[in-house]
Amino acid sequence: MSVDQLFGKYQRLKKDLSAAYSQPQWNAPLVDRLVQEIGQVEQALALHAPIGLRAPMPKEEGRSAEA
Repeated sequence: MSVDQLFGKYQRLKKDLSAAYSQPQWNAPLVDRLVQEIGQVEQALALHAPIGLRAPMPKEEGRSAEA
């Protein structure tokens, strides 16, 4: 999926999530599914980011910051 398609899907999911949250009584399974899908799209978008803009990788335990 292209970045444009992913971003479009992300925007639709966020809109759907806002609509779900605006209901007097939340549909928990729907909210959970939307949150999970948003996370998956965010991960896919992160993989398409230029290397300099990617989030830093977590440091390995036991390694000093100067290593």
